[in-house]
Amino acid sequence: MTYRGRYFIRRRVWHVGGYAEVEYFPVFQPPGKRRAKCRPTKECQKLINERDARRKLQRIILDNFTEEDMEAELTYARAASAEEAVKDMGKFLRQLRKIYRAAGAELKYIYLWEQGKKSGRTHFHLILNAGPLGRDELEKLWGHGYANSRRLRLDETGLEGLAAYLTKRSRAGQREPGKRRWVPSRNLRRPEPEITDGALPVGELMDLAQDIERRSAEGAAEELLPGMTLVEAEALRNSVNRGLYVYLSMAPPEAWHGRRPVARYFSGEIGGDDE
Repeated sequence: MTYRGRYFIRRRVWHVGGYAEVEYFPVFQPPGKRRAKCRPTKECQKLINERDARRKLQRIILDNFTEEDMEAELTYARAASAEEAVKDMGKFLRQLRKIYRAAGAELKYIYLWEQGKKSGRTHFHLILNAGPLGRDELEKLWGHGYANSRRLRLDETGLEGLAAYLTKRSRAGQREPGKRRWVPSRNLRRPEPEITDGALPVGELMDLAQDIERRSAEGAAEELLPGMTLVEAEALRNSVNRGLYVYLSMAPPEAWHGRRPVARYFSGEIGGDDE
């Protein structure tokens, strides 16, 4: 049965690295009792969790790293167990931290590890801030096989592609279910949103959702955040609580690299019982 209680719209806005993300979602008033649970199906919840993990990681990357920083692929020349790989990465990071401290700098990083199904070879994907080591020195310091490094590159999506890679679904034997694949240094900033209740009337949010469904929300989105360009828009309708869930990803003009980005649109319906 559909929930018909009262609710207001809450807005969360993240400003990180010159980019912005906006979420609008309903908050239901305490009085009254819901006549049905307002939850997505299991499969839908899995997709929502993966999406939220990607967005969370992208915010952390954008808030802590720039195009002056590096990403590196560190690969073994031989088969290595997960336990051995983790120990080697710990030693590698301690060496890096010691070098950074000697130069008066602080090491910041995010890494993940994967193990090839066929070869059994382990490799790490590492993001770290610029410091006293150049790319050649960084590759030499690894010492267990092959290393390739490059500068980070930002575009209209920030680092969404990299964040998606770091949070993609686990493969068999890659990690225990429910555990994230990426490991951050403790000194990374964790972006917090600006929260506003009642920032947008329900009617205006419905209009914005319809624009997203029609794939024509650029004007409306850019009125909400002047000076920014729409990169991604999502509108989800909950069939149980009749709520609207809207997400906007915005980029500054300097992230276009000469060409205005074409906005990506997603829309659909969530809601139902887990069976």
